[in-house]
Amino acid sequence: MTIQEIKSIKMGTILIWNPTGELFRVTGFNEFKIKDGTEVKVNGLECDSDARYTNESMPSVYNLSKSSIFKKVK
Repeated sequence: MTIQEIKSIKMGTILIWNPTGELFRVTGFNEFKIKDGTEVKVNGLECDSDARYTNESMPSVYNLSKSSIFKKVK
């Protein structure tokens, strides 16, 4: 991801975890580090392409260098 993409992430953004292709919804990050482009990890919940998750979804920590923004094709 580029610094610009990292700065544009908001809570609820859907990202792709590139090693597995798993989609996850961002649930937490350090706002100050996102703004200056130094954040390297975010918290997230595994989800589907509509950002829905179940009670079986476990919170995880995801490395932004191995993630990319999910763009839904309509």
